[in-house]
Amino acid sequence: ALFDSASTMTFDPRPISGLTGGAHLTTGVDWLMRTSAAVTLFAASSNGTWIEAGRDSILDAATTLNVYTHSSNGGSNVGVSAGRNLVLAVGATVQGTGRGYAGGSGPGAGVLGGFGGSGGGHGGEGGTSYDVGTPGPAAGSVLRPALAGSGSGGATRNQCGGPFSVAGVPGGSALRLVVGGVANISGVVRMDGSVGQTAYGYVSGCTYGYINSGGGAGGSILLECSKLIGSGTMSAVGGAGSGTGASYPGGGGSGGRVAVYSGDMSAWGGSLLVYGGARGGTNADAGGPGTVYLEEASSGRRRLLVDGNSVSSGRWAWLMEPGYTSSQNLTWTFDSIELTRLGNLLLPYAAWSTLLAPGGSLGGDRTSTFYLKGRFDASRGDGLPRSSVYVYASGGMIDVADPTTLDGVSLRVYGELSQAANVFVTGGTSGKLQVYSSGFTSGLAAGNVRLLGSLSANSSSGVELYSRWVKVDGSVSVQGGASMSVDQTGLGANASDFAALFERDVTVGSAATMTLKVTRVSVGDWLQLNGGSTLTHQPVGLGTQLSGASLSVGGELRLLQLSTLSSYGTNMAASSLLVSNSTLTLDATSYGSAASGRTSGMSIVGELVATSRSSLTLDVVRLDVGGSALFDSASTMTFDPRPISGLTGGAHLTTGVDWLMRTSAAVTLFAASSNGTWIEAGRDSILDAATTLNVYTHSSNGGSNVGVSAGRNLVLAVGATVQGTGRGYAGGSGPGAGVLGGFGGSGGGHGGEGGTSYDVGTPGPAAGSVLRP
Repeated sequence: ALFDSASTMTFDPRPISGLTGGAHLTTGVDWLMRTSAAVTLFAASSNGTWIEAGRDSILDAATTLNVYTHSSNGGSNVGVSAGRNLVLAVGATVQGTGRGYAGGSGPGAGVLGGFGGSGGGHGGEGGTSYDVGTPGPAAGSVLRPALAGSGSGGATRNQCGGPFSVAGVPGGSALRLVVGGVANISGVVRMDGSVGQTAYGYVSGCTYGYINSGGGAGGSILLECSKLIGSGTMSAVGGAGSGTGASYPGGGGSGGRVAVYSGDMSAWGGSLLVYGGARGGTNADAGGPGTVYLEEASSGRRRLLVDGNSVSSGRWAWLMEPGYTSSQNLTWTFDSIELTRLGNLLLPYAAWSTLLAPGGSLGGDRTSTFYLKGRFDASRGDGLPRSSVYVYASGGMIDVADPTTLDGVSLRVYGELSQAANVFVTGGTSGKLQVYSSGFTSGLAAGNVRLLGSLSANSSSGVELYSRWVKVDGSVSVQGGASMSVDQTGLGANASDFAALFERDVTVGSAATMTLKVTRVSVGDWLQLNGGSTLTHQPVGLGTQLSGASLSVGGELRLLQLSTLSSYGTNMAASSLLVSNSTLTLDATSYGSAASGRTSGMSIVGELVATSRSSLTLDVVRLDVGGSALFDSASTMTFDPRPISGLTGGAHLTTGVDWLMRTSAAVTLFAASSNGTWIEAGRDSILDAATTLNVYTHSSNGGSNVGVSAGRNLVLAVGATVQGTGRGYAGGSGPGAGVLGGFGGSGGGHGGEGGTSYDVGTPGPAAGSVLRP
């Protein structure tokens, strides 16, 4: 059959009812279209309309094949089959744009609005409009697409004697291509949804204004061939929503669905387009993208592609198959899922699941997200997701590979996460692991997370765990400006069982931060901060009576190179402590009236070394060092138990061996509210030249003072100072307090009387003991 020299043919079986086998155009040899020829095919009311060429189907340049899916039966479409080869030459077009379901019809029909209609849905959801929050729903098949695109919602206003309406627009047509040999697609196949339309109403004295329809959804293309070549375009794009007048825009239509089954696609260099239509304006939403499925027999690869064309939308493509309900088990297996240019994808039901084949990948350009309401098993994949993943609560689950690297993508978990062994987060601020309070790892209750291996974050990435109980069996490393937080804020008043347990070593370095808003922190091996890093332990929701707000380190605690460690619990413990050019704070003052506050402190099994201008601030009642405590190289320590009340035994700084101060070090001790504060050295207390020990008696209880004891020797070297000048009772207080005058007050008394003043003849009285002052 040859159509040539601008000849046309229209084939329309629609008026003929009762067809059971569809309508057919068959050739024993070839179907040929040349030199501006145009053929228009309408699908029969059921089972479609087919061109069936015994040998080749060839559409030369400047020819057009127009295809119309049945407007009320979008499953009855147009097909082209060729026993040998199909050629769609450069400049040839198969046109199905706006030739699917009529406006407002179809399984994904957009919804009628008062000002703007929502977009039609197909491969994804249609976009919402100015006044319609219900999108056209997704429909159709990922694997065997056959539906036309659904029509969009229109708009109707009732005022000024209305109604005044604009109709919804149709979606794209559906096309099936079956080729025994080579399919050369060098031209264009368009099954796009229609662009929304607008209307403007005015009657004398009353203006309706503009109203807008949504865009129609893209249609379907299903191609089966032995080999696919060419550099053409196959398109099932959603139509844009109308936005004339800007105030009341329509939503964009969703992208459609495309599937290609071919023995060999290695020579295909064309484009497959399924993105959603743009929104009509800022008060509407763009349509979600559609899906592309590629299955190549020669490689055995099965790929799912979702490309959003950088159209920002709150909608997404849907993984679905007709005939399956939300409660039936349904599983897809892909070698790769590739999400690009805001091509977001949804797995919509808890009973449905998706698998990666061994070595498969969640690919993409790191701009898109896979939303899971069912299960995604990536454990057999390559462990390098290139798209973000969002796991919903109540059915959402992800099995991750070991190891898994989140490089510039996020994993947000509100549901279930498999007990991953090793997780690495990197790639800037877009790289994130986030587990929320409803999230959990397999085998545990909601709010409980365990990683069986190591956890690492670097390059300004982040880890955020909003969990009541966290355990990491391997090492933890936060480096290069990255951040990690465990935040149990608002998870319950009884927080005594809230914990972050790191079974091995923890390193925070290179301007990284770790924030632990938990009751109890435990590090099994060493904890090291360096390079300007920061660790903050801030128990939350505890109440002042709660005990156990602690930070414990099984190995050495090392603070190096301008790092900062701040803990606002009651206790800190380590096997040894090294602070070099860094800052350490342990502040238990919020527990000042609690029993836990009265036992607060730091316990170091071995040595404590503070050097290179380090600063320690301990607002607790005890410091216990099993070995020696050394303060060196202009380092400082302030020990202040005053805010903690109810002490019966005073406050104590004890060492099993020596108390050593060297090279301009300075230590400041404040006496507790009762029974004082004591340095108690098991062996020697030595203050070298140019060191300073500042001592403050309690300002309202001068009998509670500072003491230094040494089991063997005390050395206060030449140039060393113990300084307490002006650090006793406050002015006007104490047993020898001077008397207030009108012009001059009298002096305070102690070993003798104070002096009288110009107008006060009463001295401050003598007080104290000669023998045991």
